Amino acid sequence: MKRTEIHTSKVPQRMMGNTFHRNSILRAIALSITFSLSSCDVSHSKASDEGIYGIWEQVGYGNVFVINKNGADYYQYTRQTCMQEKSLSNRELDENIHAIEVLAKQDAFSAYSHPEATFKTYFTRLDQLPGNCQAGRLITTATPTQQFEHLWHNFNDYYAFFNQRGVDWQQQYVTYRPQVNDDMSQEALFAVLSDMLAPIDDAHVSLDTYDDDFSPEQPDNLTTDLHRVFQRQSVIRDFDEFSDAQLNVVREVQQTYLSNTKQSGGSDNEVVLWGKLSRNIGYLQLNSMADIGNNDFTAIKHIMQQVISDLQDVDALVIDVRLNGGGFDGISMIIANYFARTEQLAMSKYTNNWQGRTHNVEAYLKPTEQQLHVPIALLSSDMTVSAAEIFLLTMRSIPDVSVVGEASSGALSDILSKTLLNGMEVSLSNEIYLDHAGRNFEGSGVPVDIATTAFDLDGFAKGRDTALEAAIEHLKTQIQ
Repeated sequence: MKRTEIHTSKVPQRMMGNTFHRNSILRAIALSITFSLSSCDVSHSKASDEGIYGIWEQVGYGNVFVINKNGADYYQYTRQTCMQEKSLSNRELDENIHAIEVLAKQDAFSAYSHPEATFKTYFTRLDQLPGNCQAGRLITTATPTQQFEHLWHNFNDYYAFFNQRGVDWQQQYVTYRPQVNDDMSQEALFAVLSDMLAPIDDAHVSLDTYDDDFSPEQPDNLTTDLHRVFQRQSVIRDFDEFSDAQLNVVREVQQTYLSNTKQSGGSDNEVVLWGKLSRNIGYLQLNSMADIGNNDFTAIKHIMQQVISDLQDVDALVIDVRLNGGGFDGISMIIANYFARTEQLAMSKYTNNWQGRTHNVEAYLKPTEQQLHVPIALLSSDMTVSAAEIFLLTMRSIPDVSVVGEASSGALSDILSKTLLNGMEVSLSNEIYLDHAGRNFEGSGVPVDIATTAFDLDGFAKGRDTALEAAIEHLKTQIQ
């Protein structure tokens, strides 16, 4: 059997450190949904309080929690399958579910996964476990056929973008189910599952084991261009070495445009960089929406206060997220609030699957006390992913903001993570994000206002960052 080639976007990982993936098992609690409530009765509680005891479903996510005095048992289910994921202690519950509001005569509750979380999470009470999760039907053995079925049904029931990605998921079952049997090795099963997932060009789809990992995401434009330039030369034989050398050139060229440069965040102070360009234009480079400090949310507030103070007198601003691999939506919102001019709708999201469409849950910009209101050009590329795309989505709702470069990756949904009994972990996209005007950019990416190559390697070889120059030229027209 031919093994599907694994494509990964390694460039931003080497340049900025490991990109952040929102797929912790405990964070499964935090994925946001919404539904209609028939009552406005509200009381406050902790996840471990007796009033929360019972069976709770996160509609649209395939998650069920049985909360009792010892903590919670966590199940993941589809219309055809169910597995018990793990048990959570009371401490784990209280650390990951905050500001609980019990609603509708204790038939539902809402909560935040973190005090700075962007969206609430909603749960509805069940009288009993779903039928597939009850004794006799619960998957309890890690046979290859059972693991295949559970993975396929999770995508079938919860993945939201088969049409956008051009994938016939039913045909994938017909093609790959006959290749699975209970005598095959875990390595062989991993290969079959990887081949089945391969057509889904989605940065938030992945399959991981202790020894291997697979993502069907296709190579980004910069990686493709690096291969092109690599083939044209013969001095450096190793592609990774060549890529590192080229990216050093990118850094060096970018520095030639800047003065009064400062940087902060992360172990190497590489997460946030800021300074000034010509014509009194400020520059802010955001390379991650996570891994900023011991407490990312506190750290980014301190950094942004310094950024706004240092750039308070600029006439315009370039914000560069071309190499931002994502992180927390809450970090994106905190940063955007420094540029917001009024409290306004930033975005919304919902799920739409076999259980139907949930109602939109909304997020609003809230201006900070310290603000910067100038024309802004956002630099974007197809390596602008996940929470960085949420930043683009949010900033586009603010007046005098333009996007320059390339459309983003098109992976806006949070990651819905599922763990199989054999130890494999699979992630998928199940949320539909909408901008302030109700538009969805999953798959296509957040669009640009001024299109240009995000990383023109031929330009960098001549000492020019042509995308940055395009942003500067655009801003000049805004401040004349």
